[in-house]
Amino acid sequence: VYTVQLLDDDELHVVVRSPQPERVTGHAGDAGVLALWGDAVHPDDGNLLAIACGAARAGLDWDGELRVVGEDGRERWVWHRLRARTDRVGRRFVDGVATDVTRRLEQRAALDDASRRLEAVLGAIAEVLLSVEVLPDGRLLPAYVGPGLERLLGGPVPPRVDAVTIWSASIHPEDRPAFGGALSDLAAGEPVDMEYRVVGLDNRTRWVRWSAHPRALGDGRLIVDGILSDVTERRLLAVRLASELSAAERAARHDQLTGIANRVRLREVIGRALEAERDGLALLLLDVDRFKGVNDTYGHHVGDQVLVEVARRLSGAVREQDLVGRWGGEEFCVVIDRVRDDATLRRIGDGLRRALAAVPFPTDAGPLRISASFGAARPAATTDVDGLLEEADRALYAAKAGGRNRVVLVGDLDADGAAPPLPPESDEGRARLEAA
Repeated sequence: VYTVQLLDDDELHVVVRSPQPERVTGHAGDAGVLALWGDAVHPDDGNLLAIACGAARAGLDWDGELRVVGEDGRERWVWHRLRARTDRVGRRFVDGVATDVTRRLEQRAALDDASRRLEAVLGAIAEVLLSVEVLPDGRLLPAYVGPGLERLLGGPVPPRVDAVTIWSASIHPEDRPAFGGALSDLAAGEPVDMEYRVVGLDNRTRWVRWSAHPRALGDGRLIVDGILSDVTERRLLAVRLASELSAAERAARHDQLTGIANRVRLREVIGRALEAERDGLALLLLDVDRFKGVNDTYGHHVGDQVLVEVARRLSGAVREQDLVGRWGGEEFCVVIDRVRDDATLRRIGDGLRRALAAVPFPTDAGPLRISASFGAARPAATTDVDGLLEEADRALYAAKAGGRNRVVLVGDLDADGAAPPLPPESDEGRARLEAA
């Protein structure tokens, strides 16, 4: 602390000073004060010195920081405060306060450097640190926004708009209720770990994961510290894998040629129905009559066309609760639900038989008349999947042996496993394999 008098010849006269000025300027005695006004000021701060001197001579106050080089050659940062005054007889004085702020500035420089390094590190990682204050009305105010948020936003934050406002507005409309619920949990002191979508400034939708923890300040304010991560690729990969898994599961349970259920799927459905002791379950096994002749005469591609058409006609003729599947080769299976009695089962089977035999099949070889033989079975109390299939297969064998293009129930079989002969009036209804 000091006071100097400004003389008419612009010289300075030290009127009073505190002891040991060298602790601040590195110069002892009155020189410690004059060092602030003369050649001891660092050359790069000469402009500041000129401004300070001009202000003092003009009777103006001045505050500023400048460097002073001490007698030991060491540079010191000094905060210099000047207050000009004139006494009653017109003498001009300047009261000054000089404080060594070197350590503080060094610490600030070190802190700034550490902050820059931290920002660089944070900018290099994928996650974004975000701290917000949650107001009572649910609005968010930025407390700290780490680097990298523009990556999630799809562009830089517009001028005069804070990043948190833009972020809140970018939350996908369908995810805002869940986000609001998360804020309620945080307000109740519960941490949050959730994923939601944001629609960026580039109109691209991104999935982000938000892991956040609340902390209450002494004045009652709620601060939420969180980490935002872009999980879009993981989400898209999960969707793709789920789709591929669904396709794989479908392929494992559906026939590649016809698109209907395959043997695996049929066994699953029959097994579940038996386990549930479902009332009215029945099974129809059918075999396309003389299919080998179609393949041998017209080729396998025509045979494939016939199988696809069989699947289409059967699927179109069954009820919604029934399931059509391909058991293998030219053999198909129909799982019938809610069949009251054998008469109903026979009627359903005969309707499917007519759906195949009534109209010729369109093929590359021309229209072909196709028929099929059906074996039908209903489960006994102790029947398992293989037992039910075996019973239906016995009835199917009897249908083929008994003239084809007919429906035979297990209950129709005699002691030798043969089906009764067809009535004479049914002979005209038998389809024969021929090219129309």
